[in-house]
Amino acid sequence: MRLRQVRDSLGEDADEVQVLLVSVDPERDTPDRLGAYVKSFDESFIGLRPEPATLEKVVEAFGAIAVKVPTKGDDYTIDHSATIYVYDRQSRLRLIAQPNLEIDRFASDLRRLIQERRRF
Repeated sequence: MRLRQVRDSLGEDADEVQVLLVSVDPERDTPDRLGAYVKSFDESFIGLRPEPATLEKVVEAFGAIAVKVPTKGDDYTIDHSATIYVYDRQSRLRLIAQPNLEIDRFASDLRRLIQERRRF
């Protein structure tokens, strides 16, 4: 929800930002389920679902955590990090934020990156 608020605060520049949410539970997050979940936050958001066999590599590549925690019966939850990574169009990492980010400050940082891109 905070990322939607950040996008909303960008006004006309919102189209310059694409939010991608990566599932850490590909066993339960079918493409349809993930798509509906992501769109419930914002229609422009895209959900990515690594195949179960590659999930560990994806988590490791981002320096993230995703741990399956058994609950009652055959159910489970996933304890996971929720770090936000901002990449530019050349796939360079430009910002890292946590989910408790200050919306105005993060939007300001994104505006700065957008302006930088427009200059070059």
